[in-house]
Amino acid sequence: MEPLRNKSKDDEMEKMRILNSDPEKVNITYIKSPLCFYIKKVSQLFQDFETRLQRFYEINGMNKKISNPHINQLCVAKRERGWSRAIVKRLDFDQNFIHLFFVDYGNEEVFPIESDHVIVCEIDEEFRDFPYMAMKCSLFGIKTKNDYERKKFTSFMLSELENIKEVWVRLNSTRNDIYFVDIELRSNKIKRLDLKNRIFERLSDQTVEKSACAQFDEEKRDFGKKL
Repeated sequence: MEPLRNKSKDDEMEKMRILNSDPEKVNITYIKSPLCFYIKKVSQLFQDFETRLQRFYEINGMNKKISNPHINQLCVAKRERGWSRAIVKRLDFDQNFIHLFFVDYGNEEVFPIESDHVIVCEIDEEFRDFPYMAMKCSLFGIKTKNDYERKKFTSFMLSELENIKEVWVRLNSTRNDIYFVDIELRSNKIKRLDLKNRIFERLSDQTVEKSACAQFDEEKRDFGKKL
């Protein structure tokens, strides 16, 4: 006999990886640029999951240290802010570094393999199947004019969001697992706040999807036609 499932819990877990056109409350967890940032949906299920993960690895972490990590291995890593799930992206044993992508937050970090600042551990089965929370996003409908202005707009976003734990996002479209969204903040939108300063130019809906996808592969690529 199959074990009974908690249908409401399963449904909520399924929704954690889906955005729709209605505004949704999220945490912005990592900003690389206006065209590449990560969010995670606000979820009590994830908060409970992360609490269990912290408690488990504070007790058992030193007994689960990985001696020979490999590429694409799912693991749990301890940094200054605690334990987080990660995937091994790169290894260089000659240079003694490991490159991790944190699947619930979207940031990537490089550490010495033998380091007092990070501990990389095997992931326990209890924590393996929970959905990855980080969702890759791009701010919808924009074109930064050049590399300097893109960095300026990135700094603007960081300053606006620095002390805000939760914001609202509205989905416009998706492409290649990238969510094109508007960020609603303090009864306004991030784009609208800085459009007056001409930091970016508005694009057509069709052009922005192609352009922002190209930006992930080549940050300085031309984005195409203006409106």
